[in-house]
Amino acid sequence: VFPMFPQYCAATTASVYDAVFDHFKQRRVVPALRFVPPYGAHPAYIGALAAIAKEELSRLAWKPDKVLISFHGVPKRYVESGDPYQTQVGETTCALAQALELGPDDYVLSFQSRFGKEEWLKPYTDRTLQDLGRSGVKRVLAMCPGFTADCLETIDEIGHEARKTFQAAGGEDLKLIPCLNSHPAWIDAMARIAR
Repeated sequence: VFPMFPQYCAATTASVYDAVFDHFKQRRVVPALRFVPPYGAHPAYIGALAAIAKEELSRLAWKPDKVLISFHGVPKRYVESGDPYQTQVGETTCALAQALELGPDDYVLSFQSRFGKEEWLKPYTDRTLQDLGRSGVKRVLAMCPGFTADCLETIDEIGHEARKTFQAAGGEDLKLIPCLNSHPAWIDAMARIAR
């Protein structure tokens, strides 16, 4: 079982585990099961992310002032209850920054997709982009390494809404790097991780 959530969170990865176990509760014969553990810092995963980022960078007519590394947010209470998500997000971010040869001032980590009134993991992506635009940053390259496939939360929330937020605050360009999707580097990485 290979969850498409690189960093473990009770709201995502654990829901995959629950669905698999619920399915087999109804079966008389249960095969041997192995679950791929969180792989957010696995060299093959990081290598695939970096390969796609480098491809996209080579196509840009401009150099980014900042790389935004945005992950799906979760309520802060999840982490306070022992969820390892924030720690694993940090590990992914550090490994990715190293693979892309980014210095500490070259990138910023943030969390997107919050809703409701409770406090979520910070910094929030929308506010981070506002701050970047107001501080004179003109060009941002955005990545969403918590998603293995593009979806509304990458294409629309970051690719469109976040771009508008950034531009309204004084920024000029925001380029969203596609997720891993079916890129050959990701297919190879999945095989390596599974093995």
